[in-house]
Amino acid sequence: MTSTPTEPDWPAEQLLEKGYLVGVRFQWKRHTSCEIWDHDHCEGCLTTFSEHFEEGPGSDPILREGFTTCSDYVHGSDYAWVCPDCWETFKDAMKWVLVPTEPAAAPA
Repeated sequence: MTSTPTEPDWPAEQLLEKGYLVGVRFQWKRHTSCEIWDHDHCEGCLTTFSEHFEEGPGSDPILREGFTTCSDYVHGSDYAWVCPDCWETFKDAMKWVLVPTEPAAAPA
């Protein structure tokens, strides 16, 4: 989990300000890119999620999997991402619910 050096509680403040994430259902998924963007950030600590980015010497970690919103979220599935560290730290305070990963949509 990444945080700013001068504000150790920055991820907590970042998440608690996001009332729209309270009580949201999440699922564990592998991050995949789309046409619009190639990465996402943890809603708490801003850790990067990407299937394409590579870690370099001295760089912050790049996560390939994490907790993401389900299809019933107001903005849809895979909209908001949370890293494992922030999940463990804030899941109770944020009243997050973990649900089984939704199966991929069947081809038409």
